[in-house]
Amino acid sequence: MIDSFGIRKKYNEHLLISSWEKTVGKTIARHTRSLYVNSGTLYLTIDSAPVKNELHYSREQLLKLINEQFSEPVIHEIVIR
Repeated sequence: MIDSFGIRKKYNEHLLISSWEKTVGKTIARHTRSLYVNSGTLYLTIDSAPVKNELHYSREQLLKLINEQFSEPVIHEIVIR
């Protein structure tokens, strides 16, 4: 039904946001102040410099982890602020 309405992409983006803590763990989720998806780009606002630095260096690994959860790629880029 989701596919027939053409909303699969938005549905997957919502699932990503709602399962953020499960995907990245409690520590990173606790330091995430905001996250949203726009045009296939995941925007994160992180309140801890060490966590932000860790995410910056593991961006490709995180991108792969996120997209493996879905049948098609949901995110193609991650921007960390």
